[in-house]
Amino acid sequence: MNEDLEVLVAGDDIEHIATIENILSDMGYKYFIRNVRTLSEFKYNLMKNTFHIVFFDYCSDISFTDAIEPLKGLKEEAPVVVLLEDGDNGQGLEMIKLGAYDYCEKKDIVRLKSIIFKKCRDLEQKREQKRFEKELVEENEKLVVTLESIGDGVIVTDEKGCVIMMNKAAQELTGYLTCCSIGKPLSEVFVIINGLSNEPEPSPYERVLTERKSVGLRKDTVLVSKDGTLRYVSASTAPIKNSDQKIMGVVVVFRDITRIKKAEEKLQKLSQAVEQSPGIIVISDTNGNIEYVNPQFTQVTGYSIDEVIGKSLFFMEMQEDNKEKYSEMIEAMASGKEWRGEIRHKSKNNVVFWEYVCYSPIINSEGVITNYLRVSEDITERKLMSENLFRAKEAAEAANRAKSEFLANMSHEIRTPLNGIIGMTNLTLQTELTEDQRENLNIINSCAELLLRVINDILDYSKIEAGKMILENVKFDFLNLLEKTYKSHVVHADEKGLRLSYTVQKGIPRILVGDPGRLQQVLNNLISNAIKFTDVGEVKITADIVEIRDDSVKLKFSVSDTGIGIDREKIGLLFKSFSQVDSSITRRYGGTGLGLAISRQLVEMMGGEIWVQSKKEKGSTFYFTASFKRKDKDGVRAECFSNVRGKLPGRSLRILLAEDDKVNQQVIAGMLKNEQYSLVIAENGFEAIKLFEENEFDLILMDIQMPKLDGIEATKRIRKMEEGTFRHIPIIAVTAYAFQNEREKFLEAGMDDYISKPFSFDDIYAAINRALYRDEQPSDKMQERKEDDGVNLEPGKKIDESLSVNETGPDISLEEIMKRLNLSVLNENLAAIDKSALIVKEFAQSKGYDKVKSLAFKIQLLARKNQLQDVKKLYEELKREVKELH
Repeated sequence: MNEDLEVLVAGDDIEHIATIENILSDMGYKYFIRNVRTLSEFKYNLMKNTFHIVFFDYCSDISFTDAIEPLKGLKEEAPVVVLLEDGDNGQGLEMIKLGAYDYCEKKDIVRLKSIIFKKCRDLEQKREQKRFEKELVEENEKLVVTLESIGDGVIVTDEKGCVIMMNKAAQELTGYLTCCSIGKPLSEVFVIINGLSNEPEPSPYERVLTERKSVGLRKDTVLVSKDGTLRYVSASTAPIKNSDQKIMGVVVVFRDITRIKKAEEKLQKLSQAVEQSPGIIVISDTNGNIEYVNPQFTQVTGYSIDEVIGKSLFFMEMQEDNKEKYSEMIEAMASGKEWRGEIRHKSKNNVVFWEYVCYSPIINSEGVITNYLRVSEDITERKLMSENLFRAKEAAEAANRAKSEFLANMSHEIRTPLNGIIGMTNLTLQTELTEDQRENLNIINSCAELLLRVINDILDYSKIEAGKMILENVKFDFLNLLEKTYKSHVVHADEKGLRLSYTVQKGIPRILVGDPGRLQQVLNNLISNAIKFTDVGEVKITADIVEIRDDSVKLKFSVSDTGIGIDREKIGLLFKSFSQVDSSITRRYGGTGLGLAISRQLVEMMGGEIWVQSKKEKGSTFYFTASFKRKDKDGVRAECFSNVRGKLPGRSLRILLAEDDKVNQQVIAGMLKNEQYSLVIAENGFEAIKLFEENEFDLILMDIQMPKLDGIEATKRIRKMEEGTFRHIPIIAVTAYAFQNEREKFLEAGMDDYISKPFSFDDIYAAINRALYRDEQPSDKMQERKEDDGVNLEPGKKIDESLSVNETGPDISLEEIMKRLNLSVLNENLAAIDKSALIVKEFAQSKGYDKVKSLAFKIQLLARKNQLQDVKKLYEELKREVKELH
């Protein structure tokens, strides 16, 4: 025994105590003997200590009857062996009846040993049983703690399938507490259904009883918790068997696999997407060796999966096409970046095809590249289509250029004879005629004007369709424009007996910035239509303010009539190209059907809209809005509406006319003959250049389209010949072209202005006036500065910034010439600077001022190159040089 044997001896027989000690020693037991001689000592020791065996000397002074009572009250019964004298065995039986464990005569050592051995063996077994039970309790506690700690749910049932234990995870997953679940059938706590059909699943307890082995759950099994939450679960249910293999219950171990289930579904979808994707997908390891290709790859390239696994990710690239692109691709992938681009590949059958490829790294949650992904699309057909579209685009552009050229040529071919018809008619109308002749000529002129209007409509529509219609941005007098527009239609209205009037809302700014020509074109279209379709009544024009700001104003115009009106269902046809509301209207009133379509486009370009209100046989009102800048905006030129003929120079001018058409030669000569100009005619560009070299002219009228050498090329050569000289002859383009952006093209060639065929007397006089007097007009900035400063000028007086060379004389001083140059510099008028500097140079040459002459000549050259800042710097140096002369 590992523990000491506690022994109590009641009695004072020392010899017998020694005998007991010898027996215990001989048997190898560890022991501790307490000896008591009185009843009180006996009771006290029983209360304070626990004894494994008690020896009671029947012959002691302690009564056995008194001693047995406290022994019966002990928690653990201590066996009592009564020691008797020889021959008292009968007494021993009585002692056993009173409660003794056994008895023995003192001299019977063998029996005493047997009793002690038996008691010690029982005591050993009892101790082992206690030790086993303790260890079993400890193991059970460990098992319970372990079950409570694991994440899987655990439910244990008895042989009837009722719950006897649930761990914490099982309680959380099912929603049932252990205290409420003990004794309930498993099927009431562990409720499972099929996730697809929502049908109940059989209890795993029943399945274990039937199959007598561990069973799992079927696929898509869902656990329904107490609060109705659904969770996909997996479980294993095992039988609990005793030694006879009888099932004493089951243990269910289950876990929530909802997240795994969703991940599997997502992975399955992704897998199906990759497998069924129309794109080519390749995955490689970090060394660029292919690990996976989808079926589309094999279909496009012709390679099987086995043929490409382990090959380089770039084994099909034709690197010789663009080594720089390939290096860029490798560098991007090595740095963990994405690369996209078009690459040529070669299939297994050596067929070259194009792909749009995206290479990107696959990075895990720790930021480490685990694989490379290559997603591409076969764009061979798209590439071929793009090339075909490019060729088609080039063909379309060529066709459009041919169309533009055709329209330009058509314009020239029609406008040139029209110019002759209108010009000769107007010249003839200025002669003495009979009434019949004048009426016939007026009819001819009216028809020509009508034909010109049709041509202009077609060409304007072509400009809009080609996106080449550009609005001007000039200052104009709004009231002057409206008055001129009104007056141009008064005669036609009077002929039909109609009343024509216009009203302008108070507060509309008089000076606006925009395109007056296009505004007038829209108004003309609407007014002409109103007069055309009205036989009785009146036509009213109004202009109102919609919105006004510091820098802009939006106006609304209306043109109303009392004419034939329009059916409501046919109003939608009005603004469509080549359409009218009724074919009978075309026969009765004429027209191309383009006027309103062009007006709509022009109004939209001016930031507005156009609409109509009309009633059949009651009349119509056309409205449109347009936005304009206010007059105080910089960077725009002014439009002049004054009578230009009054400004023509009083002296005779020598003019060179480059024109191949005989009729137009006669028209221009007839227009200018009353002004007593000297007109020299060249029939092509080469003749014009030759005459320019051999003669002095004040002005050149240059036709654009001429045989041998056209007007643009002739102008460029003339300007080339003028380089290095002080000569700059004004050149005015006379053109029948109307489709392209003529003004910029002509000015770029070196021309000073242009007029379009057919032109009127005023057109040609205005162009001559602008070319001859442009240097004497104050710049916009100077004019605005005068207005801002409140400078009061006498009526009709203008400020000259320069002098004509012919105006110099012996009385002109250098100081006065320098004042004129100073004024030109202050006004930043480069043309006037050029002219004034020329006078300074010529004056300095006559006086021998070489330094002044050189500086003035340099200022001239800088002015012609539009280098204003350099002009100002050199002018300061010129002033210092002139000052040193005094």
